[in-house]
Amino acid sequence: SGQPSSGGCADPDLSGDGTLAVFRSYNSNLTPEANPSGGWHIYARDLDTAKTTTLSLNKNGVQVLSKYYAPQSSSDGRFIVFDSNSNDLVALDGNSSRDVFMHD
Repeated sequence: SGQPSSGGCADPDLSGDGTLAVFRSYNSNLTPEANPSGGWHIYARDLDTAKTTTLSLNKNGVQVLSKYYAPQSSSDGRFIVFDSNSNDLVALDGNSSRDVFMHD
C-alpha cells in the first residue's frame, strides 16, 4: 500500500526466479482488503510490480480469522502453498484440521 507496515511478518519465502516473495503477516495495511480479524494472513508480493496480494481469503473474498502457516512458492512463483486450520477457505471443509492449500 506504500505505507509503513502496521505489524510483524514471518516465514518469508522467495521464488527461485526472485520475482515473488510470500510471507505471513498480521499487518492491517498491506492490501486493500481490510484485516478486521487482526490475525495472521498469507500474502504474496510481486517484486517486479511492487503489488501485494492477500491469498488467505475465503470463497467470498473475505479474510477469515484462522491460523495460517508455512507459505512457500514454486521456483517460477506461479504456485503458492500454505497450510491452515480454517474451515472457510473452501466449500465442504468441516474437519477443523490443518489442510494444505495451493494458490495458482
